[in-house]
Amino acid sequence: MLVPEARLAVAHGQMPEKELEDIMHRFFEGNVDILVSTSIIGSGLDITRANTIIVNRADKMGLADLYQLRGRVGRGNLRGYAFCIVPGESIMSDEAKKRLQALQEMSYLGAGFRLALRDLEIRGAGNIFGPEQSGHIHEIGFDLYIEMLEKAVAEMRGEEITAEIEPVIDLSISAFIPESYVEDVMVRMSFYRRISSFKADRDIEDFVSELRDRFGPLPREVQNLLGVMKLKLLAKGLLVTKMRNVKDRVTVIFSPDTPVQPRQIGELHQTREGRLKYLADGFEIRVDGSGGEEILGDMLSVMDELYAGREASPSILP
Repeated sequence: MLVPEARLAVAHGQMPEKELEDIMHRFFEGNVDILVSTSIIGSGLDITRANTIIVNRADKMGLADLYQLRGRVGRGNLRGYAFCIVPGESIMSDEAKKRLQALQEMSYLGAGFRLALRDLEIRGAGNIFGPEQSGHIHEIGFDLYIEMLEKAVAEMRGEEITAEIEPVIDLSISAFIPESYVEDVMVRMSFYRRISSFKADRDIEDFVSELRDRFGPLPREVQNLLGVMKLKLLAKGLLVTKMRNVKDRVTVIFSPDTPVQPRQIGELHQTREGRLKYLADGFEIRVDGSGGEEILGDMLSVMDELYAGREASPSILP
């Protein structure tokens, strides 16, 4: 009645697939002005020209649903507006009021994690993920929290806890995901998180296949990044604490518990005569005139040799 000239369409999950696809295509192309839909619209469709959403009876929906629905507008260069229609406060439940209040308070970029925590508190998710035990989980990050939780559970079971070495690797090499290769910043961030969680060569191989399939051949910077990650996995297995390139000399420092034996360093010295220097807790290798990629390849070769001759057998390679 307000806009009789507007072109209207209806979409819901019970429609035939072809009909639903046709309606969404028309809306995407701009041949439909107003789309009346069920919450199916919150399934992740990205329509940049959509700038306003009106959610009827928002009090009947969960916080995650409302957050997803609100995110369907303002995806492009148009400012988005989300209107949530609710009955009088006397009719709404206390939980519904809390959900709507949380949605209003957390409208800034990156609020999704805090919103999820608030949702857990409202619905009641027990003590492990609730504030009584998890505390200020957002201060340390979810991944670190899970790692600490796993260690605490292992200790209670009487299992031996060994501190994991996190090698510091600095080879002065360009290793990153270029914006020209993966444009979406959120996708790039999710890739970095995945790369940091790799545990085996197989993880890297699967990731390379996925990147090639989605974005095409890997740029040199991405190849370097995955090479550094492979080097880090090898360094972890050998309990290397530091690997740093300073003035064409790469210093490798081992933890006292390293499985690498002195004879292996001696064998390296023989195969790289004149380039390797012994240190009290490791060795130094000269890489004069080599570029970043050559240094990375050389250090991968060195770590592979040491790994092949180790006494212990960490399970990071197939």
